[in-house]
Amino acid sequence: ELIDWSLGSVIKSSPAKSAVLLGYSKQDSKWEIFALDGIVPFDENLRKAIPDGVATPILDRFLKNGQGNKETYLPTLQALPGRSEVTYLPHNTQEVVLLPFDIDSSEYSKGALILGSDTAKTFTPRDVAWCQVLARRLGDIW
Repeated sequence: ELIDWSLGSVIKSSPAKSAVLLGYSKQDSKWEIFALDGIVPFDENLRKAIPDGVATPILDRFLKNGQGNKETYLPTLQALPGRSEVTYLPHNTQEVVLLPFDIDSSEYSKGALILGSDTAKTFTPRDVAWCQVLARRLGDIW
């Protein structure tokens, strides 16, 4: 319930049109979709899982030691190869903010709040800072 409220809040109070919560499964060694809100992909399969064979190099950087929980901001998604990685966001997504957070769980080792917007370069530093706080709180309640 708190997770649904959190995702809905970020949609209402930031430029994000889509919010996706991912967790890195210790058992399966892959990122899994945990929750979605806002505008989601039309294809139901893309709302349930990251397709097999889709590489996740941007997300995988969050798993490396020493990377911390520094966000990744892709202000013009269409100009970057990151488009193929974010299959869980709608096709018209123009920018993405990826916010990693730590999870103290037996099933998951890391989480990420992924925010997408249909307009490029709309997230301000203040938006990103607020979303970082929210992401850390999501890690606390996971």
